[in-house]
Amino acid sequence: MSHKIVVLDGIYANPGDLSWDPLHDFGDVTIYDRTTEDEVITRSKEASILIINKIKLGTSEFDQLPNLKLIIISATGMDNVDLKAAESRGIKVKNVSGYSTQSVAQHVFSLILAIYNKVIPHNDSVKNGDWDQNKGFSYLLETIPELTDKTLTIIGFGQIGSEVAKIGSAFGMKVLVVSDHSKSLDKYELVSLEEGFSEADIISLHWPLTPEKKGIVNASLLNLMKPTGVLVNTARGGLINEDD
Repeated sequence: MSHKIVVLDGIYANPGDLSWDPLHDFGDVTIYDRTTEDEVITRSKEASILIINKIKLGTSEFDQLPNLKLIIISATGMDNVDLKAAESRGIKVKNVSGYSTQSVAQHVFSLILAIYNKVIPHNDSVKNGDWDQNKGFSYLLETIPELTDKTLTIIGFGQIGSEVAKIGSAFGMKVLVVSDHSKSLDKYELVSLEEGFSEADIISLHWPLTPEKKGIVNASLLNLMKPTGVLVNTARGGLINEDD
């Protein structure tokens, strides 16, 4: 069976350094770099397979796409698709579960180190000429704390959370894990969400954004944190109730 495959926002998965040619083995392929909300239905109406990245799809779109059988999200997050609505219509939804695991974990620690090592304030200070005017051998705006022996709480222990735990351990940190799923945590300690917030020096969020998790990080949890605590969110912004 030949499929009608439509890529709606291909620029995000392939900015020009990859080839879409292998897709042609599975059917007729149409590729759009970008698609506006108003163009989604017109471009997708004949498709049996949609490949998307940021495009939002829900009940309204599914009702107008009777041929749709499969949605492939070229990312890890799936919150841009109404999964329950898709399931009720027999539409399968797949993501790329291992996408950018190492890159995201690396980014987590680039943010942590930027905060702990005061990278931006020191950079600005040097640009202002403060180092040139310093009469001592060493120059610090303030003491830089070490990550060793600090407590890192990882919320969500999928592939990215697991990778962050490895790096945290390599820095000599105590790693706590908050997870919805019972699985082997190796040398890491499983704790409740409240314990994770109250004991952490640094918290790293890695839960997917689901209706149940939307706004779960609220004032009650934030008030449990240490005054010097740091919250790093490389997951979806909607996990945090910013109104609190």
